[in-house]
Amino acid sequence: MRVLFKIFIVFFVFINILFAENNVQITSKELSYDVNKKLSIFKGDVNAFYDNTTIKSDLMYVYLDNDNKPVKIVCNGNVQIVKDNMTSISNNAIFDLKKDVLTLEGNVKIWQDKNYLEGDKVVYFNKEKRVEVKNKNNQKVKIIFSPEKNK
Repeated sequence: MRVLFKIFIVFFVFINILFAENNVQITSKELSYDVNKKLSIFKGDVNAFYDNTTIKSDLMYVYLDNDNKPVKIVCNGNVQIVKDNMTSISNNAIFDLKKDVLTLEGNVKIWQDKNYLEGDKVVYFNKEKRVEVKNKNNQKVKIIFSPEKNK
């Protein structure tokens, strides 16, 4: 379970990126912003870069609060998150910044070195330091991990 926890810690770092002082660069083929809804929509070949973290998707919705700070980020279609030696792919990702929860949905696969996790839905509750992995149709989730050797 410790390995599983480490896997999700890295991905949840992205949430903290949005409140950092360093620049976040997002590129896409299209961008629309609705002032009244406080919603930015990035469409087509979306790439978000921060330090050594990259998030790619077909669509990215960034929901803002009244202070124009992100409260929720939704990525749809071909979602890939890469940070250091860790990579995840899924159909969708939801970063709920208010609840401090990351949800990856749809054919989720996560790699870190020799470690691997697979499921249909992975939810990481950051405040509780808890992870749930679920699959559809009573199929089993899959995890392969290589225990760390004491040095």
